[in-house]
Amino acid sequence: MSPSSQAVVGREEVGSRAQLGTYDGSWQRLFPEWVQIIQDDIRSAQTNPRRARNPSDIYQTAHPEQARRQVVPEHASSQDVLSSALRETVGSAFHGNIPAAVEANLSSSSATSAFSELLDSAIQRRLDQDNDYDPSRYPNINRRYSRK
Repeated sequence: MSPSSQAVVGREEVGSRAQLGTYDGSWQRLFPEWVQIIQDDIRSAQTNPRRARNPSDIYQTAHPEQARRQVVPEHASSQDVLSSALRETVGSAFHGNIPAAVEANLSSSSATSAFSELLDSAIQRRLDQDNDYDPSRYPNINRRYSRK
């Protein structure tokens, strides 16, 4: 850094300290070029609220696997949810490097229906083996997966 630029920085530092010492609470007077920008940002935030972002992968890996939530669109169909779950499962099996041949078939109806059948049988097996499962506490599950 050159001596002349250091001198300028030094003067700015002294000047800002003097301004802070006499600060009267009106930041608008100190930063007039920012007033319009801040007001526009406030208006924009009020009229166009940001949608909540999906938690990052790093954030999700901090939670136990059972506690992680899969993020899907609010009005997704059951087919979309299954397709998303299948994509996540295959992605974790291949450690994120899904082969192109597999990727091409992930969204097919045959793949999602096979995944749905596999999921249903796994849930049915889990309910059959769980001695603590109480159908009266979970009537919707009981209707869907009644014990045989």
